[in-house]
Amino acid sequence: MHERMLIMKMKKKKVWGLTLILLAVCCTATAEQVYIYEVSISKNDSVELKYFSLTDGKVNTAPTPAGEYTVKILSATRELFAANIPVSFTAQKEMIEKDGKMHGTIVNLTRADKFLRLPYSKDAVRIDLFHGGSVIYSLNIPEKLCVRDGQCSDYCRDKNDPDCAQPAKPGTDGTLSYLLIALVAVGAAFLFLRKRRK
Repeated sequence: MHERMLIMKMKKKKVWGLTLILLAVCCTATAEQVYIYEVSISKNDSVELKYFSLTDGKVNTAPTPAGEYTVKILSATRELFAANIPVSFTAQKEMIEKDGKMHGTIVNLTRADKFLRLPYSKDAVRIDLFHGGSVIYSLNIPEKLCVRDGQCSDYCRDKNDPDCAQPAKPGTDGTLSYLLIALVAVGAAFLFLRKRRK
């Protein structure tokens, strides 16, 4: 009985130790940065930019079959990313179930809104939206992100953002926080292993 309790205590310590190590790894990994790109596309290929920013998140452009619309992220010298995006100018309205089947009215739309989270690249200078191989909208990334707005991102620091003229204060970019978390995690792992040896 005493041996079984001792084994259970050891298992609990191992679980806690592994949990601390996994937590440290997760906390120290930097979040993926994405461009939030929201546009409204009309049937005649006029495009209105509704929102654009750089933030932490996950890319939402899953591979889709080739279509008429494509978005590309470009550097000064090459293509960094490309994805087909589905765009539809129809919608179903008034869906009703009748005889076990869904029935509805198809409505033709004049505009289609697209909300995309595109992968960040420090080399990106432009995002182009294509329809049938022709550019219908081009967004100059530094012009939209690197303006005097009181915010200085790592991307804009490289692009001479006026808000980045002052050097960043130590710890404001999150590096110090990540190092502190990593140090605490390493200390906890060390204490765990030290107790385990006894």
